[in-house]
Amino acid sequence: MKKYITIIKGDLQNIHRDPTLLLLLWVPLLVWAMCFFGLQVLSSFYPIIRGFYYPIIIFFALLVGIFPGITLSFILLDEKDAQLLPVIKVTPVSLSGFLILRLLFMASLSFSFCLLLLMFNGVIHISMFQAVVIAFLSALNMPILALITSTVAKNKVEGMTYLKVANVVVFLPTVAFFITSPWEYVLGIFPTFWVFQTADHWQTNAVCVRDAGIGILVLAGFNFLVFRYCLRKLALL
Repeated sequence: MKKYITIIKGDLQNIHRDPTLLLLLWVPLLVWAMCFFGLQVLSSFYPIIRGFYYPIIIFFALLVGIFPGITLSFILLDEKDAQLLPVIKVTPVSLSGFLILRLLFMASLSFSFCLLLLMFNGVIHISMFQAVVIAFLSALNMPILALITSTVAKNKVEGMTYLKVANVVVFLPTVAFFITSPWEYVLGIFPTFWVFQTADHWQTNAVCVRDAGIGILVLAGFNFLVFRYCLRKLALL
């Protein structure tokens, strides 16, 4: 247990020393403040915004959950640049265990950020159960982004480029809020679709337990396949 705590402490120290990484973990607080205070002010000038509070909050809840993944991807890219990943193979902690521990820690941050924004946003009320399910689905997207970015990119500069592309892929499924035909499930190939789909059906009082269950299974499958692929690629470094 002590060795796992040491790994987490090491990551926190790295984040504290790097202003960029430290800023990434503060961004969710800024997003929360913008939602809590900014949306009400903005809606006083543009009342039409009030009709879109729900999709806006879901959008930002997913956004704040993404930042721990970005932070982790940069940490892994730094270690890749420094050729530290091969060293991990000879430590008492296996490479897979090392990655799983970090992913679980960052996923817990992602879940917490999402849950807090959903529960305390100042503009809409979401039940605890709904917030937990949506936050859990959002947190399941974080490892996919972190692993793919840190594996495909060769350095932080490339990582930033891939993340810009990933932002389009991550938030493209927001159109699920505005599609009412069964064709919306075509977007199911995008992991984040299941967050927006479940939230949308909750908003319209439709049956959403099915979408939440399917989403959890699909995202678990995505995570398993991406983890196996990335572990195999990283093991070759």
